Amino acid sequence: STPIVLREVFALYDALKQGKEARLERVRPYGDYIAWIGAQDAAKTEAFWRAQLRGFREPTPLGIEKLASAGEVEAFEEQRFVLPEAISGKLASFGRQHQLTMSSVVQGAWALLLARYSGEDDVLFGATVSGRSAPVLGVDRMVGLFINTLAVRVKVDREARALVWLKALQEQQAELREYEHTPLVQVQGWSEMPRG
Repeated sequence: STPIVLREVFALYDALKQGKEARLERVRPYGDYIAWIGAQDAAKTEAFWRAQLRGFREPTPLGIEKLASAGEVEAFEEQRFVLPEAISGKLASFGRQHQLTMSSVVQGAWALLLARYSGEDDVLFGATVSGRSAPVLGVDRMVGLFINTLAVRVKVDREARALVWLKALQEQQAELREYEHTPLVQVQGWSEMPRG
């Protein structure tokens, strides 16, 4: 919402500076989005998330926990890695060439990394979404809290061809978008994973 608010602030400032009356575009209230959420089929949403997470009973282990409990690692550090522009450009080009979003490519890479570190072929992680894909007219101009985290479950098929697997992951992401309005705490409550 920050760019929307700043655009209005600067429009008001420019009008004031020029001695003119500001004319801001009328925007639908955030309450219309909340009303849309309330109108969603709660039973269908719950059934979707329960099916999506069925059989997943514990967090994806990173393997680091084992090293720490064995005393092999004393402390954890945060590492920051910036992908060189040439590589990110090649990834973007690959995505465009095969009609894949960058999100699908990155989430696929993250799922592979988690599978490698955990030793599991079925991994679960969170992905943050803007939440502005709701079919509410004017949602892109509303000011409010739309951001959400989705539970993304990926089954890594080591025999599948990478492109086929990434396209299937993208289809799964598209299906998740239909339910991206669901609060993560509610999704977690519907899972078979204990809280905490």
